[in-house]
Amino acid sequence: MKWKSGKLLHLLLFYVILSGFTYWLPMVRGLFDGSSYTWSGWMGLNGSGVGGDYWILLIFVFLMISVVFLGWRGIRVPFRFVLVIWFLLLTVESGSWFFSAESVHFKGDTLGFDVPFGKIIFPFDLLFLILSIVWIIRDSRNNFRFTLPSMKKINRILLILFFCLFPFQLLLFRILDYSVIFDEIGVFLTIFQWILLNLSFYPWKSSKKNKITL
Repeated sequence: MKWKSGKLLHLLLFYVILSGFTYWLPMVRGLFDGSSYTWSGWMGLNGSGVGGDYWILLIFVFLMISVVFLGWRGIRVPFRFVLVIWFLLLTVESGSWFFSAESVHFKGDTLGFDVPFGKIIFPFDLLFLILSIVWIIRDSRNNFRFTLPSMKKINRILLILFFCLFPFQLLLFRILDYSVIFDEIGVFLTIFQWILLNLSFYPWKSSKKNKITL
């Protein structure tokens, strides 16, 4: 039996993508914006630019990228571990907000939004942690022959586009930072960049029968 990702895994990885915006954006902005950009996140982590707890933020981003890469490429054994670790970290984070007496807000000063979601996100993180465990149990019972999907032309093009956005982010966040409009464009570009990275890992359909299809 050949490995197929399945709808549940698609749902899990889609949630990882959604949760990833709040890590990818401060990582990029901290790098290019410099000390003028302040950020805060998981369990009180904070910093200005690449200072403070930025190195811990890099670890979270590395773990997050590992989850989506291993998941989309079907490298299932290490993927099981990093998937559970990721959702466990999300659940611990949102759980600390849920049981806190203070109201936690998701704020984006550049785009001007302030969402009080501290009591809302915990049930979703807990649900997806449980779903990830269910998927791992189901996957461990399947006896299939693993075939690593090849990096097709569309994967390479998307990955090239992903890297090509970095100079534009440097221009918008560092050189043209005198106007909020350029920061807003940079934020949208960074969100789009995170989506591009995920799409570059995706095992796109192939017309050949011996390839993995979704």
